[in-house]
Amino acid sequence: MNERPDIVLFGFVFAFGAIAPAGSLYGMAAVSALEPAGDLLLVAWFALLALGTALLGARLPTDALLGGTLLGALVGFWAFETAVGWSYVMFAVVPIALLAFVVGAWAAYERNRRNGEVDEPPYGTWRYVFVSLALVPIAFSLLLLFA
Repeated sequence: MNERPDIVLFGFVFAFGAIAPAGSLYGMAAVSALEPAGDLLLVAWFALLALGTALLGARLPTDALLGGTLLGALVGFWAFETAVGWSYVMFAVVPIALLAFVVGAWAAYERNRRNGEVDEPPYGTWRYVFVSLALVPIAFSLLLLFA
């Protein structure tokens, strides 16, 4: 797709994954006028993260996109927790951010596959990876909900 080394692509997406979810969540929490929106705001946040990931995936390989965003989100939330002092309750939104990144990467992969930019069979191995990675935050969220 491009001639940049994989580490540069991974680093770029890692920075996006570290800053976008935690930074936007911190910004939204600081604005008290957004407080009445509640769940609708969380759905919009999920959609924006997934859309941003899908747009990044148009120019990046799937492995760099998926790995960078997921690891970046974990490091980003940890860094904001250390810097700002969020309580552990704030980490209930981490699985939502991870799921948004998986959904966005999956959409980018399917678009790239449809355009012929990905050389895999119609039922390639990336789909299994997406399903497996989507099940982890869903299971973790259910564990938090019912535990």
